[in-house]
Parts: sequence; structure tokens; C-alpha cells
Amino acid sequence: MNKLKTGILTKGACFCMLLISLNSCSGCSETEHTEAVTASIEAAQMMGRTDARVFVNRQWNDTSELHYRLRQIRERHDSLSHKFSKEYAAAYDSAFISTIRTVHPDLALHITRFNSDAK
Repeated sequence: MNKLKTGILTKGACFCMLLISLNSCSGCSETEHTEAVTASIEAAQMMGRTDARVFVNRQWNDTSELHYRLRQIRERHDSLSHKFSKEYAAAYDSAFISTIRTVHPDLALHITRFNSDAK
């Protein structure tokens, strides 16, 4: 009888340990998922800043070329929205316009108007 009780207790303890380890693993995957989402959002922000630097470091004498480049940026935004989520696209947009607004406020105003007219 003692061996039977000991075996049941051991199996019960193993089962509890298994449940605890499964729960801790699912916690790890949630953490890993959160870290992956954070890294993706940071990548979208970096992409937005990089694209903004192209606009800031260039003299835009021709508005048609500026509008062409802005359409390309909008396509990238739409691509981010479709491939990932609106959070990534919003992170990209925010970094893009805030970088331009910091360095070249007049250009940021023109871009904001262009985007609102395009919608």
C-alpha cells in the first residue's frame, strides 16, 4: 500500500510539475512575442526616420517629384498595414513626420496637407 500511495503521489507531483513548466513556457512565449512586437515596432520607427532623412536632406524645387515620393511613402505605409498591423504603420508614420517636423517644420506642414488632401 505504501508503494501505491508513493507512486500516486509521485505521479501527481510530476503532473503538477508538468503543468507548472507548461505554464511557464507559455509565459516565455508571450514574453518572446511581446519582445518580437516591440522589435518590429522599433524597426518600423527606424524605417520612418530613415525615409524622413531622405526628405530632410534634399531640396524640393519640384513639387511633383515631392508628391511622387510621398505617394511611395504612402504605399509603404499601406504595405505595413497589410503585412503587419496598423500599429506598425502608425509607428512608421509617427517617426517619419516627427523627424521631418523637428528638422524642417515647413516641409512637415506641406506633407501633412498633402496627406490630408489625399484621404
